[in-house]
Amino acid sequence: MNSKKRSLINILIGIILILFGYYLYSFTVTLFHYMGLLMIIYGGFVSVVKILKITFLNNGKFKGIHRFEENENLQIPSSSKEILEFRIKHNKEVIFKVPYFGEFNVLNYNNKDNNFNNPSFLKEEISNIVNREFYPVFRAENLIPIARNKSNGALFVEENKSEVVYIDLDNSNFKPLTLNKKLDFYLDLNKLSLQNNAYYGNALEKLENIISNEEFFYDVPDGIFEGKDYLEIFDKSFNLLDINIDYSITAIEEKEDKYFIELEIEGKIFKTFFQKYSHYIDNERITMVLNEILELTQANVQKKFYLLSYEFCDFGIVLADQSTYEKLKENGCIDFDFENQKLTAEEIRSIKKYSDLSTEIDNIEFHIELVKKSNKKDFKKGRQYHFSYQTKYLFDTDGLNLIKEKLNIVIVKIELGYEIFFKN
Repeated sequence: MNSKKRSLINILIGIILILFGYYLYSFTVTLFHYMGLLMIIYGGFVSVVKILKITFLNNGKFKGIHRFEENENLQIPSSSKEILEFRIKHNKEVIFKVPYFGEFNVLNYNNKDNNFNNPSFLKEEISNIVNREFYPVFRAENLIPIARNKSNGALFVEENKSEVVYIDLDNSNFKPLTLNKKLDFYLDLNKLSLQNNAYYGNALEKLENIISNEEFFYDVPDGIFEGKDYLEIFDKSFNLLDINIDYSITAIEEKEDKYFIELEIEGKIFKTFFQKYSHYIDNERITMVLNEILELTQANVQKKFYLLSYEFCDFGIVLADQSTYEKLKENGCIDFDFENQKLTAEEIRSIKKYSDLSTEIDNIEFHIELVKKSNKKDFKKGRQYHFSYQTKYLFDTDGLNLIKEKLNIVIVKIELGYEIFFKN
């Protein structure tokens, strides 16, 4: 329930108190007389305050926020509302950075343009994309847009939830991502700086403030022209360790699309390969291979190798334990696995299945309305009617339950489809 509706209810209660108080006030009994007077005063006070509040909501500086809550019938979380009100109050862009997805501009909720800068327009677009492209793999209800970047990426929260979700409006294969941190981690209003007539906030820690220089490197050319070029990466990676690893490359074979490398590691033979990507390092396998080698050694190392983020350098490797890795990741220092955020084959099948089901439900609903209109004069309220619906689609148990719930019908399988029973 939004604040305007609550205020209207309070006004109604205030009026009832005034009327009942007036009734008690008319009694000659002193107790009732004073009780009535108190109720009249209190009811009048409540009514006046709430009327003033509604007037302020409709005409105040933050009317866009309140209009959004009223029209969408939802309540913006206080932490998010504080940020949105700050944007309106200062009438300047509020820009902050989110790891891997760049700079975001807080939305101006007083904006009425018919584009993504309008929160209501953006909300509808996000809802449509989620329901069309990702449901039921990802679901979102009562969503509230907060910010967007220049690449048509948007951040939103849901009513009564604190998690921030990123969605790429131009990429239907990139699943909406729930960020690891809450909104106030990325945007602290107390730490904004005014630059070029806009407020900037960057709460992210730098790599060198999280980990020492002895635990990462990025001063290696990212070009691979022959298999032995990987040796320099091995050397620099293992130099990050506190121990020495006895290893050597015993064989290198180059084929059309791969480098096959054989190593001897502390007396054990280890064979691996790297894909050829023109003259680029095989970033998908390099840290995996390094960590496999680490597991073959006698050393009990509680750390792993990770790729540094492209935002930091073209190629670099860091050695970190789990807790340090988490901190590096939340500050955007570790390479983000965009491939892992793509829809899997199973998820795509699930989405298509639901999409087909939704289409069938819409078709049946359309046929019901068509039958009603075609036989309007003969239809009687409360009577059951039926028609045959031809389709090759086969409803499973979940589908049957959903269609019964949505359309309040009885559906029976027949040879060429289904018999639909409904009441007018």
